[in-house]
Amino acid sequence: MASAGFVLSLGIVLTLRLSLGEEAFGVWGWRAPFLVSFVLVLVSVRIRLRLSESPVFIDMHKQGQLSKSPVRDTFRIPGNARRILLFLFGVACAQAVTFYTAQFYALYYIQTFMKVPFLPATLSVAIGVFLGVPFFVLFGALSDRIGRKRLSLAGMAAAVVFYIPIFSLIRHAITPENTSYPTISACVFVLVVIAAAVYGPYGAFIVESFPANVRYTSISVPYHIGNGIFGGFLPLVSLWLVTETGNPYAGLLYPMGLCLIGFFITLFWVPETLTVRKGERTQIVSLSHEAMSEG
Repeated sequence: MASAGFVLSLGIVLTLRLSLGEEAFGVWGWRAPFLVSFVLVLVSVRIRLRLSESPVFIDMHKQGQLSKSPVRDTFRIPGNARRILLFLFGVACAQAVTFYTAQFYALYYIQTFMKVPFLPATLSVAIGVFLGVPFFVLFGALSDRIGRKRLSLAGMAAAVVFYIPIFSLIRHAITPENTSYPTISACVFVLVVIAAAVYGPYGAFIVESFPANVRYTSISVPYHIGNGIFGGFLPLVSLWLVTETGNPYAGLLYPMGLCLIGFFITLFWVPETLTVRKGERTQIVSLSHEAMSEG
């Protein structure tokens, strides 16, 4: 998962900087992680080649129901373009900004705005993220019981309500006389738990939200735009807001605003994809047959 990769990357960078020294790391040592990542790419390709296709895909392949032009069909299937936009501005944007806030912006804030040295800042964030990693799995499993939508909405609401208090605690934990690194790690841990509430159900939520015959193409739009645009611009927009206003919490308006928008769009227009009935077997709502019949 992404958070485990983030912790691993921090560990590699810390190890190299401490073992090589700042000067050597700045000259050539920073290239070493990229060489290591090449090995990971080969491992991931091998894993992907050994994975089998889903039963739904295999069944559609046997029946000749696969799309010959998935990009065209993605927007031809009645209601699918609307589903893409609603999911993008609902769950996807909130998933992106909560994830980036919990890890990248938190580290950037502690180092840049609060002037905490690289080593203690990185270690504090790494510990908080590491402790929060299991919650991505736990919340994913929990969403199989209570639903994807309910858990995602809880994460968005928590971001809107608790972001400013959490970053306020971080600011008060850092003083010229003394810095409480356990407090920083605890705050980052809470940020990661909030992100996990949205991200944990996300994989199943986005897959279940689109017709099987154009699913891969359909999920690519909200996933990549959500993370690449909404998440990728978070540090830049947040820095600009802080610089323009002089308010150390102004940068949080960006993720909080998107979570607020995502909350209401998800609440009113993004359907639950998991139906849980007491005493009955959990049923996954399949949109593929409905969409194909409409088409």
